[in-house]
Amino acid sequence: MLLDRLFPARCSDAGANLRRAAELHALSALELENAARKQERRVEDMRVTVDAAERRVEHRNRQIATLNALLERDR
Repeated sequence: MLLDRLFPARCSDAGANLRRAAELHALSALELENAARKQERRVEDMRVTVDAAERRVEHRNRQIATLNALLERDR
């Protein structure tokens, strides 16, 4: 284009801007991937925590049932 020949710096600035935009886009994509992985780890950690809590509740319920059975037997 005639303007590009008359003002080559404008073209190189535009090219640099496009390259920078592409770099920022790539960085954003990487950040999103990292955030998604971190969130997946958090969810998995929560599942492990919930599973452990459920096992403790089940264990306590068995203990209570056993104690109740012993109390009933002793009456």
